[in-house]
Amino acid sequence: MHHAYYLVCSLVIAISFDGHWPPRKVSVLIGLLIATAIIASFVALPQIMFKPEERTLTVCEDGIATSIGKKSASVKWKEIAAIQDLPEIAAMMGKNGKAFLIPRRAFNSENEKSDFLTAVRTWQAAKTG
Repeated sequence: MHHAYYLVCSLVIAISFDGHWPPRKVSVLIGLLIATAIIASFVALPQIMFKPEERTLTVCEDGIATSIGKKSASVKWKEIAAIQDLPEIAAMMGKNGKAFLIPRRAFNSENEKSDFLTAVRTWQAAKTG
């Protein structure tokens, strides 16, 4: 499926250079190069943005505090849109589209994960309700 999108993207770029069908070989080559650069950027960007340092997450009745490397931030509970208990993660989704995903391995037991989710839901409800 991705290859079909790649081909269509290349042909659209090539046609836009020539303005007619069939496009010249040079235009097809330029289209392929541009499409390759676009797809490569989709692959490279997450690798460039990846932070290998361990993220620290602290929750309290005021909100969420997080730090990674030398950077830190905080999020108030009113900025959290939803809190979900998923099989492998506890997820706290922000209204801005970002999320805090806490893997199951961060908890010693299912009861600890359940207690955590109960606490954060209580804090969030108190600040937004």
